[in-house]
This record gives sequence, structure tokens and C-alpha cells, in this order.
Amino acid sequence: MVRSAPEEVTDEKTAVTVPYAACHAIAALKSVTPKGPPSESLIFESVSGDVVHQTFRKARNELGIADFRFHDLRHTAASWLRMTGADIHSVAILLGHKDLRMTAATVRI
Repeated sequence: MVRSAPEEVTDEKTAVTVPYAACHAIAALKSVTPKGPPSESLIFESVSGDVVHQTFRKARNELGIADFRFHDLRHTAASWLRMTGADIHSVAILLGHKDLRMTAATVRI
């Protein structure tokens, strides 16, 4: 789902604010990806989670990187945000965490 302004995205578990930069990045990516059946829940309608997982694993293996999961990128992004000055509350909101202890455990600096 692409939005032109930050707003809350709600599912049955939590609500997450989508920042302007992410909205514009998603819109740009959608403009260059193949058009598939309309979907409100997917950014790339024609790419499955399995394809992303397999591609990531293949790239990781070709680079000789062991013990690294796709989910680890979430921790990296959170850590980089904190290292560049983002406060822990903002990072928690972006990650969809309700408890700062969870964010503190996710950020590895």
C-alpha cells in the first residue's frame, strides 16, 4: 500500500507510521516494477517472500557470508538510525515496537 503522507498502517497486531521518504521510495519502486494483479498489501505484487529469501540466501552464499539472516538487516537499520542521531523513541515507532526495551534489544551499538 503506497501513501503520499505519513500515516498509520494498521494490521491485527500493531500500527506503524510510514515516513514520507519511504512513501516516495515505494512509489518510485512501484513505477519500475512489473505490473501484476492489484493488491493493497504488497509493494511488489510479482515477488513472493520465497523469491526474496532465495535471492538473499544465494547472494549471501556467493559472498561467503555465514550466519547472517535477512531479518538481521532490520537490526542493522535500527542501529544505523541510532548511530546517526535518531532517538530511541523514533526508532521504536519505525520498528513498530510498543516497548522501548524491545527496541533497545534490537539496536546493537
